[in-house]
Amino acid sequence: MQRLPDAVVAVLLWAHRICRSRGGAVVLRVAARSTEELLHRTGLWRVMVLEPAQAVA
Repeated sequence: MQRLPDAVVAVLLWAHRICRSRGGAVVLRVAARSTEELLHRTGLWRVMVLEPAQAVA
């Protein structure tokens, strides 16, 4: 399993905070399975929107 770098997680959290303060959200589209697993393990899936591959057309 490939690990998501800490810097990437930090940027996602920063983007989430900025978007939330402006009434928006961060949407991750077609994230790698390892990324989805990391978000679930850390609880970050609760603050970011995950769109599976079939949602993208």
